[in-house]
Amino acid sequence: MPVVVFLHGGAYVRGERNLNAEIYGNVSMYFAQNRMLGVNATYRLAPAAQWPAASEDVSALVTWLKAHASEYGGDPRRIYLIGHSAGATHVATYAFLKDLHPKSGPGVAGLILMSGRYHFDPNPDDPNLRNFQAYFGTDPKRYPAMSPINHVKRARKLPVFIAVAEYDNPDLDTQGAMLLSALCQRDRACPRFTPAWNTTIICPWCSSSIRPTAPWAARSWISFAGANSTKPAGARPAGFDFSKRGCA
Repeated sequence: MPVVVFLHGGAYVRGERNLNAEIYGNVSMYFAQNRMLGVNATYRLAPAAQWPAASEDVSALVTWLKAHASEYGGDPRRIYLIGHSAGATHVATYAFLKDLHPKSGPGVAGLILMSGRYHFDPNPDDPNLRNFQAYFGTDPKRYPAMSPINHVKRARKLPVFIAVAEYDNPDLDTQGAMLLSALCQRDRACPRFTPAWNTTIICPWCSSSIRPTAPWAARSWISFAGANSTKPAGARPAGFDFSKRGCA
């Protein structure tokens, strides 16, 4: 069965696998209820850890799952990474920067990236600027090499699902759109993209049950994993999906 890994957000400096008895365990539980192996993961945080420490943790996680997922009924050939906010940035960094991969490659079947940052050019008015600098540093000359979007052209092609939300922090919607554009230009085919109206992307985690809180997310994730789970590496990913909008 597919292996679906969730990596939380937290503006690079906070967050953990279990904020309380329900969140974020509700995410992995949802996938387990849908005949998938759900994994709730975490990573090192700033200021104790700086770039690319968190993405190195993603690499270690994938390596472990490749070796051990089958012990829990998971298919190590079908590992999907879901990243939210900072988690999406760390997942994208791992997926698009070849230096972070083992010799065999990224080892994943697809990515779901929600409200992440992929082009590092922070606005001075960004409410998370200090947190960003705690992880990425304060030297803007280093940001282009750190930005996942600048590595897309050289990265191995993978199915990608990008989601943004109307009421996220400023610039997160444009970040998603920029990554979408970069992937469209590289592949001459666009990945799945969902703008969620009248909500923030944090909405899916607000309840112990994802489905009543964000049915568009629940349906889209399962559809994405199912549509791409049997495709060979480098196959054209599932296309645009504008049908599942909003948090109902």
